[in-house]
Amino acid sequence: MGRVKRCSYGTRTMIRKFLRPRFGLRGLLAAVCVCAVICWPLRYVVKHLAEELHEERQWRPYRIAWSRAVQGSLSDDEFVGLCQGMLSDDPVCRSLATITVRNIVAGCLGRVSAERFAPYFPPHPWKALPVLVKALEHSDVHVRFEAVRAIRRMGPPAGSAAEPLRRRLDDGDPSVQWETVFALGALGPDAACALPQLMELLERCTDQRQRTAITAAIENIQACTLKRRENASGAGKGDRADERG
Repeated sequence: MGRVKRCSYGTRTMIRKFLRPRFGLRGLLAAVCVCAVICWPLRYVVKHLAEELHEERQWRPYRIAWSRAVQGSLSDDEFVGLCQGMLSDDPVCRSLATITVRNIVAGCLGRVSAERFAPYFPPHPWKALPVLVKALEHSDVHVRFEAVRAIRRMGPPAGSAAEPLRRRLDDGDPSVQWETVFALGALGPDAACALPQLMELLERCTDQRQRTAITAAIENIQACTLKRRENASGAGKGDRADERG
């Protein structure tokens, strides 16, 4: 058994490091298939090449999407497709889509301030919001976490997700729960529906860093809500003055 494992590892290493870069995966597979008719031990290599080709086909769409995101040319439909991939029944496709969305969102968070979008996001990322809201209820904790992070990155334009996002404060996974706190704070006034639950969470929490995060989220929501009311009041006064004039 150990000899078979060593042979398998050596074959894969030879394919990935030496043969594949020079001849290409498809060309190499075709050549070995022809040679395997003459030399039967090469059939073992064909098996590994077929596995490599299958992995390449699965990874290719996500590699292309990531490359386009880095170049700033990712379209809204492509981003929606990636988010839909997070809901796939195929665990491999779901994992690949989740990883790609995570990289796009992490690139955005690491490169720019909250006031503007990074090239990693498409022009209108909130078009994927209905899909991300569905992902909030997924059984996979990684899918839920990345959906919360993506909504957090969208900020106030994703305010319509405040109510389903609020329910994630009771998530069974602590990482999802605390990412939800940050996301609600980023949504601004539309997250006012979560204030009572955030207050309750603050009373129960004993960790100082977590209390600081909850307090910051509450203060940001309250400040944005007050600012919206002041703007609405100022606009109303201006309209009444125009009517009198």
